[in-house]
Amino acid sequence: MTFKLLARQVALCCLVASFASAVARAEDAAAWVQKGFYLQVHEGDLAGAAAAFERVVSDSTAPAKLRSEAQTRLAQCREDLASADLARLMPPDAIGYLELNRPGDQLVRLAKMLGLVQEPGAQRAAHAEEHAAHGIPLGNGLVFPANFTLSPSLAAELKKFRGAALAITGLDERLKGVPEGVLVIHPGDSDLVRGLLETGVQLIESAKPIGDFKTYRFKNDHHEFWITVTARLLIAGTKRDAVAATVERLGNPKAASLATRPAFKALEAERRAGLLFAYVDGHEMARRLRPLMKGQEAAIIGTVLDLDHLESLTLTAGVTDDSVKVSARMNLLPGHHNLAYNLIRTPPFTRRSLGSVPRGAAAVVLLGLNPATPAPAASSAPKQDAAVTITGMDLGREIFGNIEEVAFFVLPPGADRAAGHSPVPEMAAVFAVNDAAKSEALWNQILALAALFGVRDSHSREVKIDGKPGKLYQFPRIPPIVVLRGADRTLIVGTEGAASAALRANGGQESILTDEAYRNLLSRLTPNSSKAVFVDASRALQIARDFSGDRDSSEMHMAGLVLKDLRLSIVTDEAPNCLTLSIEATGLPNVPSMIETFSSQMARAQGEK
Repeated sequence: MTFKLLARQVALCCLVASFASAVARAEDAAAWVQKGFYLQVHEGDLAGAAAAFERVVSDSTAPAKLRSEAQTRLAQCREDLASADLARLMPPDAIGYLELNRPGDQLVRLAKMLGLVQEPGAQRAAHAEEHAAHGIPLGNGLVFPANFTLSPSLAAELKKFRGAALAITGLDERLKGVPEGVLVIHPGDSDLVRGLLETGVQLIESAKPIGDFKTYRFKNDHHEFWITVTARLLIAGTKRDAVAATVERLGNPKAASLATRPAFKALEAERRAGLLFAYVDGHEMARRLRPLMKGQEAAIIGTVLDLDHLESLTLTAGVTDDSVKVSARMNLLPGHHNLAYNLIRTPPFTRRSLGSVPRGAAAVVLLGLNPATPAPAASSAPKQDAAVTITGMDLGREIFGNIEEVAFFVLPPGADRAAGHSPVPEMAAVFAVNDAAKSEALWNQILALAALFGVRDSHSREVKIDGKPGKLYQFPRIPPIVVLRGADRTLIVGTEGAASAALRANGGQESILTDEAYRNLLSRLTPNSSKAVFVDASRALQIARDFSGDRDSSEMHMAGLVLKDLRLSIVTDEAPNCLTLSIEATGLPNVPSMIETFSSQMARAQGEK
């Protein structure tokens, strides 16, 4: 009896210990699942989350439910890690690539610039009830409120969407050049987008699975698509093999892909910064096009474009903290003979001419023409009154040798302009030249010939502008044009007011180099910048108002509110093997302030009635 009792007690103790051990293991597995969930969802530490879930999956004693959840989340983490760069899923021989990168972040950033996102804890100033601006009535009980903002919940939901990528792998000749390729959509943590995709694909005919994932096939008389839904992605392609290869790359981080190509890897920083990124592989494009080009057509394209030395074409569009920017780039291989690019390429400007562009300019066009030359020594510089001989060849030398760069600017109307003045704005061109005396003599000769033969009833005379001697040319129906030398080997050709402003600028505090409106745009110029256009929209509107005789003042006033801080720039950077065209806008309008002002005007107009 004693032995049996002892055996029962031992068995009971073992059972209790086993049960306690199982509970402890279950609690331990639950803790690891909880930790992995926190790292995955809240911290974004996918590698740490994957390690936590792997620990639970590999524990055969863990409860089945916890192991199943850990297995599901482990697959999610592994896919998110593998698809962090969507280009890694694309075939290495892709001709073109298009990527939408975290659009929610970019859209929210844009909304913040427009004043449509309220900072946490910020409160708009309340208006007195009698002066409250309720917004713009839209009819049928609807109103666009002056304090309209983007809901934080909507902003958070937009940020969850990861993005999408499309690779073009060829053209289907049977379908008249319809592109072939692969599309990958990553809903990220947006359950709404994921749910819509996973629900919608069920309407398509089921097909044999690819890997362990559900696959669907859509086919009509002209097109065929294959769609696979993985743990985190939706993958679609025009061929089943292409979709299967994408799924294979998803599970093999070392597989060859578009992201592993050296030319593509060099574009990483440019690609990550934008909302939209487009890429064309020059080598693959030339290889696919070469069989299609024959005879003279091939010779012309080969001479003009030199496709064999075209490395890539890219397009990037995105939103920074203070601007919206679009940039297109052509990358060429060293030793290229791209005639089209060589013909349009000019040396970079040194910004020397900007020293004579006055502050407050409404628009500036800057063009580099010839390589910069050092200023001559004082002993070798020609005297101001030395005679200069002009020949017919000097016109060509002026354009192709003497003018280093030219800046053309337009000034908005000043407050001192008298009533009844000409609506033509003050404008001038500042030429930064190597030989200012030669340029002055040549331009005076050109305008003198125009006065004699080109335009009737015109005349010229000597003038002094702010103490500087120059020559004035008077033509019918246009303001007088003056020609005079400025500082730092510059020549100024333009209206009297603009020439006077250019002289006062003289590279100092009155020049555009100190103009706050253009400070950010000018700071983005590079040593390869060759051509540029800068526009201050508010100042340009003043010129438009002057031309219109200040008619439609209410519309002009509203336009002024919209364009108050808007500045635009178009710049080309022309390196020996790279052409970049950038378009940028800063100072976008604040929508709530604009609506509030507009609604107040509407209320006053109704009160006057």
